[in-house]
Amino acid sequence: MNENLTKVLNNLKKDSWYSKLNSINTLGGLIFQNHYDAKISLLSLIMELTSSKAVVQTRALWAINNILKQYPELSYLAFPYILKMADSKVVATKNIARDMLTKPGMKYTKDRYNTILSKELYSSDVIVRMNAVTKVWKIFPTDPNLLCTLIPSLFNDNIEYSRDDRFMQGLVSLLVLQSHNKEVIDQFSDYIGIINLYKNFIREFNRSEVLYLLNSNDSKDIVIGLTLINTNPEKVNSEIISKLLELSKNERCDIFLKYKAIMALSLIAQKCSPVREKIINILKRSLDEQPNNLYTFLTLTCLKYLGETIATEKYIKSQNELVRAIAAQTASYDNLGLLNLYDESSIINCMSIMHRLTKKDVPEEIQQKYIKQLYDPWSYINVKRKYMYMDLKDVEKTLNKNLHTWKSEDWVSKVITMVDLGCKLHNNPKEYSEESIQILKDSINDSFGIVRTEGIWVLRVALECLEDPFDILEEVNEYIQPEVLINDNNLLVRLNFLLLLKKFNEILSNYEGCEDRKEAIMAVFIDRALNDGASIVSKTSEYILKYEYGIEINKDEIDLDYIMKCIEKYPYSTTPLVIYYLKKGIKTKGVEKFKIEFLNKIFENNKHCFEIINIFHMLDILELTDEETLQYARKMVELSPTKFLETESKIIKKLLNDINWTTRKKGLDYISKLLMINEDYGNLFNDELVSIALFDDIVELRSIASELLNKTGHGSPKIDKRYAISYLFKSTSMIINGLKFENIRAVEGLYTLYLRCDKVKNMEDIMMIVAKYRRSNKWYERLYAYKIIQKLVSDSKIEEFHYEIISWCTEDMEDPVPIIANTCKSILRLEDHFEYYNNNDEEDSFKERIKRLEFYLMDSDWNVRVEALNSLREFISEGHYSYIEDVIGRLQDPHWRVKTTALGILSDLDYELVVISLPEIINLLHDQSETVVLKALITLKKLANKEPRILPKIMDSVEDIEAYSTWSIKEEITKLKIMNYNYLKRN
Repeated sequence: MNENLTKVLNNLKKDSWYSKLNSINTLGGLIFQNHYDAKISLLSLIMELTSSKAVVQTRALWAINNILKQYPELSYLAFPYILKMADSKVVATKNIARDMLTKPGMKYTKDRYNTILSKELYSSDVIVRMNAVTKVWKIFPTDPNLLCTLIPSLFNDNIEYSRDDRFMQGLVSLLVLQSHNKEVIDQFSDYIGIINLYKNFIREFNRSEVLYLLNSNDSKDIVIGLTLINTNPEKVNSEIISKLLELSKNERCDIFLKYKAIMALSLIAQKCSPVREKIINILKRSLDEQPNNLYTFLTLTCLKYLGETIATEKYIKSQNELVRAIAAQTASYDNLGLLNLYDESSIINCMSIMHRLTKKDVPEEIQQKYIKQLYDPWSYINVKRKYMYMDLKDVEKTLNKNLHTWKSEDWVSKVITMVDLGCKLHNNPKEYSEESIQILKDSINDSFGIVRTEGIWVLRVALECLEDPFDILEEVNEYIQPEVLINDNNLLVRLNFLLLLKKFNEILSNYEGCEDRKEAIMAVFIDRALNDGASIVSKTSEYILKYEYGIEINKDEIDLDYIMKCIEKYPYSTTPLVIYYLKKGIKTKGVEKFKIEFLNKIFENNKHCFEIINIFHMLDILELTDEETLQYARKMVELSPTKFLETESKIIKKLLNDINWTTRKKGLDYISKLLMINEDYGNLFNDELVSIALFDDIVELRSIASELLNKTGHGSPKIDKRYAISYLFKSTSMIINGLKFENIRAVEGLYTLYLRCDKVKNMEDIMMIVAKYRRSNKWYERLYAYKIIQKLVSDSKIEEFHYEIISWCTEDMEDPVPIIANTCKSILRLEDHFEYYNNNDEEDSFKERIKRLEFYLMDSDWNVRVEALNSLREFISEGHYSYIEDVIGRLQDPHWRVKTTALGILSDLDYELVVISLPEIINLLHDQSETVVLKALITLKKLANKEPRILPKIMDSVEDIEAYSTWSIKEEITKLKIMNYNYLKRN
């Protein structure tokens, strides 16, 4: 950053609003030489949007707009703040902000904001992560559709962590979103936003400076001071602690600042033992002194952070859900009010109780009561109230409405549909339809974990209420493979599957000869108890083993001898024991050779164990960084059963199709390891790798998948992150022109066009680019072209290009790249799909069928006439040439679609059979429909290929229509002229 810019930015921080305005005007007029200077200046200007002076806000917006004109890819930094200013009470500010939101850069940011936030939610920087969380809080109530897909990730992926702070982040997020308290949401998100902005400028910790900031009248300064304390709690002195106590009790202080002060005290208490008890007592005393629900919630959160418990039931019985949920976390283990909370079936309370009752201090009596409640499917999240109060007719009505719109529904509607399906199964166990089974399959295979969870829950209901549940289990058998579901990335899917297995085990106990299956189920519980990363799942598995099987696992006893005994007695349990022992060994010894030697010992003692040890689990443990480990992994694969690859591919494909990008990345990591063992394994995932490499929202994943495709020998584009991101913020016209004249990178340009093609007004531009790149010698450029067509055809955007599309797809449906060939076939099905009107006529005589077709050719509905022509095509291809006259007669049909269908049939026939139709076809060159004109030209071209002598006869008529501006017509005319030139040259 140059010296002059530094001076301007320093002046911007001065209290004088005149100095601020002067600096803002200077920044707004600068032309920035690099990305970094523009970014720092933009962040500085965004801070000024919090100014109380309307003139400062409006000038800051003007300056921000000027920076974004130069660097539109920085729009994502300003977007949430501009969105907020669009609701400002100051008319001038509101109008400027709303105008900025209509600019292309902001529109593209809005389209991508879901993806941008999803990246920030997984940042290693806690401030960036929390800022992303609060942006979700802020935007979701005002524009739910914008961030709808993020909500399950925000909650489920955070509760997956066994670390309490991440669990609380997910829990608090859901609490805030459900609180509907806009004022609280605004306040929290604004302050965390300030912290995120200021982190770029925060200085080193200095006690006197921190005290100065804490004593400031500006809340922004106080936030910075508190943030410095939070990152350096060990450096505080008694004077700073006194000031924090004063802030926490100050009635005029904002609730967020109180919370930050309390949290700072908690951090100090954790780091500094001498003041720990004093601070804890102050926090507990303040619970009685401050009756405010939000303050109570925040104080209990801090006590939870310090590991304190509260014996009283007062907070568990609170009317406020925020307080009840956090009270469950801080309640002492003997507080039976916890189990009463579970009856509410609230997702917040259920998850909070599960988290609390799977802690080490919970006695057996409470454990048993908890697990008994968990077994009941009707005590599950958000279903009990619905089940109790929902009328059966309403259930039927809602279910029937959603059954046929499953694929187009959002995850919220899908969850509601599954709850309704569970209610229907419970009330009418004998009446479940094929549609219900299909929707159950779809839910278990859905990309949203929360929807998959509901699918497993419906199966739990089925096992509880059906007299013979094996029928429904058999229907969905291929979707409930244990290896896939216990490796699901979603905590609640795994938990529900364990509860499903527990019930299934009960049912198997009533039948003889099921010992093998029951042992396999027990092995799943052992695996989850030992190896699941989420404490809720692992402890629940422990409880099931303890109270259902009478098995208590002492993890300290698991050694090589213990495992060798289990191999003989409980072979199914080998895998979880081996995995656990390996992980434990890595932690204690941390030497790669330890793992190899350990596995060698198992192999020497019992070679058959490799049929039980799953290579997929080994991929999590073995670091394939040296040749010795690689050779060992290859040896394991050779010794594994042949079906292992099929199982692994299903697990990995499930990960690759998940809505959450970190889950997809995990799947790509597994493929990377498999390729190190054997490059041929990459062919198992070709379609998924192509889909991610070319179409994934996350550039990083596209790049990884592209590299993996290269390793498999298929070749793929090299994704340039810089270009990929910058193109997303360029105007559509710039992208289109760049692709036309090849002055931008094709891959990144085609990807951007694919995202926006359905919003382009001039479809001729799109079709020109498609026509160009479908002929590319690079398979991925051809695929982009056809995927653009597929998207537009699905949205009925390019009906006027119907026959060009059919012609192209027919030509390329045998493309050597399977995914391109399949895409072409899929487009043809979309374009030319009409149901036969003669489905039941197979036994009719030939004459009766012809009579019907002749009748249909005169039908008033053009769809019927088109279908009749398609049926005639089949008869003609079988050698019934007398019906060609009926096809020629349709060239005078009033509807363009019928005429083009007839032309298509004639163009496929031998010239001698259709020569009599030539005058009619030439007449169609002057048709009112450009599509008919184009199809007539294509037909003449095909006939000329078969009989070149007609070229001189038709060229006068062709040249008469050269005035057409439509590029596709011009292209066909040019082709005919070239054909005629070559013909005349030869003759």
